Amino acid sequence: NKLEEMKEDERILKDEMNVMQKYSTVLEREKLDEKNFRIKLEEELLQNSKNHEEEVQLRLKFESKLNNMHSIHRDLGTKYRRALLDIETLQNTNELLNTKKIEIIQELNGIKTQFAEQENKLAYDKEKIIALEKE
Repeated sequence: NKLEEMKEDERILKDEMNVMQKYSTVLEREKLDEKNFRIKLEEELLQNSKNHEEEVQLRLKFESKLNNMHSIHRDLGTKYRRALLDIETLQNTNELLNTKKIEIIQELNGIKTQFAEQENKLAYDKEKIIALEKE
């Protein structure tokens, strides 16, 4: 009887040991799965950090280019306004020179007219002198 009880206890202990071994195997598998999951999460974190750093660098590069474009735009605006002022100045100068040219042409035409009149008078006077000398 005692032997049977001991055998029964041994059988129960063996069953419990088998259950515990299976449970241990399950726990080891879960531990391995958790370890793999942690490694995967660490890799994702590393990749996310790398992606974030690349995004920050790209954003900084974009902002730098945008700032350069704004600077170029301001410079072009300044040069454009300066060119408009230069054009206006040149147009005013051109108008003044054209007015002066017209005045000079008119004066020259007046001088030509006076010259022609003087030549005619001179020719008339020469003819008169010649006519008087013949008399």
